Amino acid sequence: MRILYLSQYFPPEVGATQIRAHEMAANLVSLGHQVTVMTEMPNHPSGIIRPEYRRKFRAVETLDGIEVVRSWVYATPYKTFRRRLIFYVSFMITTIVNSLFLKRPRFHVVYATSPPLLVGLAGLIIARLKRIPLVFEVRDLWPESAVELGELTHPRYIHWAEKIADLCNAQARGIVTVTRGIYRRLLAKNLTEEKLFLVQNGRL
Repeated sequence: MRILYLSQYFPPEVGATQIRAHEMAANLVSLGHQVTVMTEMPNHPSGIIRPEYRRKFRAVETLDGIEVVRSWVYATPYKTFRRRLIFYVSFMITTIVNSLFLKRPRFHVVYATSPPLLVGLAGLIIARLKRIPLVFEVRDLWPESAVELGELTHPRYIHWAEKIADLCNAQARGIVTVTRGIYRRLLAKNLTEEKLFLVQNGRL
């Protein structure tokens, strides 16, 4: 199977999201699948793109048998809400654009991991453009978590985020959750057990 895996964060960046995405992709490769990861130019957590990736719109490399396609993002060490939003939107746009120039033969599935929530929207758009199924991974419930943490307070943005989350959940062929709590919360939203899958960290 040829899998197009979208994760905004990926090694050499460090963090739980990066580790999970790399381990998932590497395990899929070890099982005989072909995996292309679309991710950002490395900048996390400093907000400064590494020198070797600067002034590039697209970079393609191989890591542990995984084809990695990196896209330009608006990165800055100064983290305001507006700048974070531009950061997320820039990744969504550049990833969609770069997906149009992938050289690998037709993919069988798009696997998009969220948050950031706009990665899910990018995955949905790419899946529709390529006419293939979307699998949506939910590592945290957005916008609920952002609202509870006080990171998202404007009613309009909360409404838009809810609509995007509902759209991704509704349109995805399958939804992967990483905790039983998230699994149960999504079940309560009238998503069926046939559509939901639990893949916890360390249990792949």
